[in-house]
Amino acid sequence: MSNDTITYRVEWGRFRHKGTRYEVGEIFEADPSLAEDWPHTLTAVVDGGEKQTDGQQTFERMEPSQSESEFDASEFVDRSPMDPVLEDIEAGMVDEHLDTVLEAEKGGRDRDGVRDAIADRREELNEE
Repeated sequence: MSNDTITYRVEWGRFRHKGTRYEVGEIFEADPSLAEDWPHTLTAVVDGGEKQTDGQQTFERMEPSQSESEFDASEFVDRSPMDPVLEDIEAGMVDEHLDTVLEAEKGGRDRDGVRDAIADRREELNEE
């Protein structure tokens, strides 16, 4: 490991970094500042131990124990603050579940930001 990178483990969903997609449990090296942007998704692996990278903010995390077939869209969208939900949508972590996420959001808090993030993600997927 280089001095200017640290090792991260993906804790929830799928994570894309520099064109590579990582699944739950996969480990990769990246710039230390990455943790600031994805505190609810990544865990820094330090000296054989773990350190949750939540910085100054506290986020409610989804547990990685859910399999893809057990995805609970209502639980996914019911997190606060809304930023982690938006980040997960923008990162493509729930691409296979965008329809159910949208329905859960409409049936719950019905936040414009989440609906907009889903629409933006769909546009991005159509461009790929």
